[in-house]
Amino acid sequence: MAPLNGQPYQQATNPQVFFGRIAELRQMDEDINSRIGELERLQNESLGHVDESSSAEASRHIDALVAEISTMNRSMAGKIRQLKTEALRDQDKANQVGPLERKFKQTLTNYQQIEVAYQKRSRELLARQYKIANPNATDEQIRDIQEGDPNAQIFTQATMQGNRTGAARSALAEVRSRHNDIQKIEKTMVELAQLFEDMNKLVEEQGEVVKEIEDHGVRAEEDTRQAVVQLDTAIKSAEGARRKKWWCLLIVFIIIIIIVIIVVVVTKPWAK
Repeated sequence: MAPLNGQPYQQATNPQVFFGRIAELRQMDEDINSRIGELERLQNESLGHVDESSSAEASRHIDALVAEISTMNRSMAGKIRQLKTEALRDQDKANQVGPLERKFKQTLTNYQQIEVAYQKRSRELLARQYKIANPNATDEQIRDIQEGDPNAQIFTQATMQGNRTGAARSALAEVRSRHNDIQKIEKTMVELAQLFEDMNKLVEEQGEVVKEIEDHGVRAEEDTRQAVVQLDTAIKSAEGARRKKWWCLLIVFIIIIIIVIIVVVVTKPWAK
């Protein structure tokens, strides 16, 4: 199983170490999905518990599992961040991190959808249980119960105003429990939203780094192009200089020949 702690990776100098970490995080993503599936099962079972003791037991199991998933999510996100930073200048590594990040985001989206569904069903159950405790409750009162503090005065009023039977008292206790569940779900949703924000912020930050690298590459390419142009100009200049040199030598040679001819014609050495 992938480690649950948030200890950072050391810089991987060996590519095999890097790809080993990719495999580790793939397994960790599978472990997270497995726990999310178990959480969904426990949540569905908890919605069927109407007595206080069984609801409390179910809530403890759910709370423990949510805490474990939260720890794993934070660890996974942090390690993906490290690997993405390491892969900025290595396309082979980037090709491995990209699909892993997309898969993890899909895992978070799935988790978010499960929590939203559980929240909706919990609110519906809370409304039904409150109606049992207080049959004359209005829709506005039910909304106040769903949104309010479980220790607020409205819950005390519900106890005073509602039916005093054992079933009604049990229903009101269940209302409190469901309200607590809804608040915990909202906290989980905030954490998930923060994780998404952090990962998207990483994309923006690394996009700036990538742009800087690309700009540096463009500048290097332009410098190279200019260097090639300058070298080509220098070569052409050198070739032109050599051609002028040979033309000068040729002209000098022709002048020498002309002078020799003139001297020979004037002196007529053959007439002596």
